Amino acid sequence: MSAPDAANTWPLLIAEVANCHGGDEGYLRDLVARLCDGAADAVKFQPIVADEVVSFRHPMREVFESLEFADGVLADAAAAVRSAGKIALFDVYGPRSLAIAMAAGAEGLKIHAMDADDAGLLGAALGTGLPVLLSVGGATEVELAAAVETAAGR
Repeated sequence: MSAPDAANTWPLLIAEVANCHGGDEGYLRDLVARLCDGAADAVKFQPIVADEVVSFRHPMREVFESLEFADGVLADAAAAVRSAGKIALFDVYGPRSLAIAMAAGAEGLKIHAMDADDAGLLGAALGTGLPVLLSVGGATEVELAAAVETAAGR
């Protein structure tokens, strides 16, 4: 069974893995298997790279580092999603998480609201040719206008 097309499947029911796995590969595999048996059309992953989401001195730095997976773990999870006929989506926060998403065969990307004004990241995500969801909660009108300009210029 092939996965539906992320660009043409609307409405799309997305099961968000987020980071409830706590960095535990076994839990991630079990969760993905259960989600693949469910009604969701897609499963969305958040490849956390501590360097992209918190500063070196941030008090929660170790927590974010504990959520990072070794290379290939999310690719295996995304492959399981696609094998179940579902869409594999990824949040991206910078160049490393974008590379992880692309290596995993992402079929769509999401840019978090905290990065709505990151023209480089938005341009890189749009440059993949994949559908890109830009979260805008908390973004200013100026930030949104810049994001639209970036998207229009791709």
